[in-house]
Amino acid sequence: MKNRSKWIGMMVMAAVALGQGDVTQAADANPPERMTYQGYLVDGNGAPLGNSAPTNYDVVFRIYKAKQGGNALWAEQQTVTVDKGYFSVLLGEGSQYGSENHNALSGAFDGTDVSDRFIGITVTGTDGDVEIAPRLKLVTSPYAFTATQARKVSDGSGNANFYKEGTDLKLGAGSTPTLTLPEAGGGTLSGALTLNLPDWGNGLIINANGQTTTFEANDAIWFDISTGASKFYFNKPVAVKGGLLSYNTDATLGPSNNTDTYLQVHDDSDKITAQADEFRVQGDSNYLQTKFSSNKVELHTDAGSVYLNKPLSVTGIIEASSDLKSGGDVYMLDDIRFTNADGNAWMIPHNATGKKGTLYQRFDEVQIEGSGKLKVGGDARIDGNRLVISGTNPTVSLRDSGEKDYYVHANEDRFYILRGEGDAGWDSTRPLTIWQGDKVGINQATPLDELHIVHGTNGNYAKGLRIQRQGGHYWAIGVDYVGDLVFGFNQDDSTSYKAYVNDGNGAWVTASDRRLKTDIEPIGDVLNKVGRLQPSRYRFKTESEEGEKSYGFIAQDVQKEFPELVEDKDGYLSLGYDAFGVLSIKAIQELRSEKNRELAKKEEEINELKARLAKLEALVAGLAGKEG
Repeated sequence: MKNRSKWIGMMVMAAVALGQGDVTQAADANPPERMTYQGYLVDGNGAPLGNSAPTNYDVVFRIYKAKQGGNALWAEQQTVTVDKGYFSVLLGEGSQYGSENHNALSGAFDGTDVSDRFIGITVTGTDGDVEIAPRLKLVTSPYAFTATQARKVSDGSGNANFYKEGTDLKLGAGSTPTLTLPEAGGGTLSGALTLNLPDWGNGLIINANGQTTTFEANDAIWFDISTGASKFYFNKPVAVKGGLLSYNTDATLGPSNNTDTYLQVHDDSDKITAQADEFRVQGDSNYLQTKFSSNKVELHTDAGSVYLNKPLSVTGIIEASSDLKSGGDVYMLDDIRFTNADGNAWMIPHNATGKKGTLYQRFDEVQIEGSGKLKVGGDARIDGNRLVISGTNPTVSLRDSGEKDYYVHANEDRFYILRGEGDAGWDSTRPLTIWQGDKVGINQATPLDELHIVHGTNGNYAKGLRIQRQGGHYWAIGVDYVGDLVFGFNQDDSTSYKAYVNDGNGAWVTASDRRLKTDIEPIGDVLNKVGRLQPSRYRFKTESEEGEKSYGFIAQDVQKEFPELVEDKDGYLSLGYDAFGVLSIKAIQELRSEKNRELAKKEEEINELKARLAKLEALVAGLAGKEG
């Protein structure tokens, strides 16, 4: 019988935020996100539901802005206990119904039309799941009267934009206040303060004991900071991204108590004057110093070398007691001599044309032999078409124009490709390692197998191995944080995997969460179709005749009954066996229903025979009594 339910009573009132009547909670300024609702349910004959005993029903509650028609602003499903027709629920503590909106309950009571809100109720499981008519209009609850003395101003997302907390007045446009004004004075601002002036003029004035400092827009070019104090004082270094200009006067940099030592940029000519006996530039680890005396200028540094990236032109003799390096040509108008403290020297004599020179050497560290071989310190040499680097931990460094380095390095039967940056050397990253000649490691210094890959830990899973068709789809394979081997198709690290192999039992598991699926619908009758399938034993033509036959189905046979399980790939039919377990369960369910119907019918026949037998026994007993 089709149920018809109607409401004869309704009451709306406030409830605790979590909907737990037996839990005492500290009061706050926010109305709870719950609303009680009571009612009385009867069936189409007027009998109360749950009349003989309390009964549970699945009920969908919806809030509309119209008495009839329209989409629900908010909905949820609850399991409601009905006792002799009466029930009571807390709206807001149920679960989402399908894809309908189930955000905060207060969100349904926002907007200029908030005075018109109606509640609709559907008892599911009845024929058609028809919503009870008519919808009932909701009226003011006690907490609504707080609007006459609002404790805060909130936006549509529930963010408190303007409110008082303790003795502080707070203002913001999001979930976090940006301006705090204490009662005692002052204020705190999080973020930037923008002053938009319609024209030039004062933007901010700070008055300290009668001396004002003004921040103003002078015109379209200048931004002025001026003060009535005698000077600006900064107790920290001043960092300037652009140029530092002195306005119509010489710029002087020097100690305030010393007029003899200073650096001055002249206003009336292109000239910079440094008044000092020496000039020193200090780096992180080394310095470069220029000293002046009566007859010479000395250049000193504690660095290991001086590097020039452009040609060096010298009219006199170049003498070097240490390294001399150049990133470009060295043009010489006289001989170049390199002499150490023992008097040993290299010399490149200048000739008349200035194009040729002869290198004389008296050291063993660098050798150019008549055979064309070059030896450097005995550890590196060019031997025919081979570059040989011998010794402990030989390394070749490759540096690009961006000062990024990769090192080819050998150490203890390991061959590394290492990553580094500039002169800082290589870091701890080992992109590639070959160990003992037959084991390759990616991000692993000691590979334990022929190929040993160690990948990152970000996201739901990390792609240790990516297999991709040129310019198209790809599969990613990795190990997640619990040890499962996971597989993903066209997925990044922040999304769920498609399938995985369980680390404990090796089972193949596929993703099946309802939240990952759409267009869900029940399967129709399959028992007769399953009954017509023909399981077979067979061999593939590529298999040996001595091998065991396989169990399975022929795709063309399955296609007649379940065409959606068959796929045409490269001209051949393929079959997905995963669905057969589901079909088997559905067929068993249908078979069970059929048997239950047969058993019920037999039981009905037996009961009828028992009744007839009882009547017959009564008749026989009556006849026997008469004869007696």
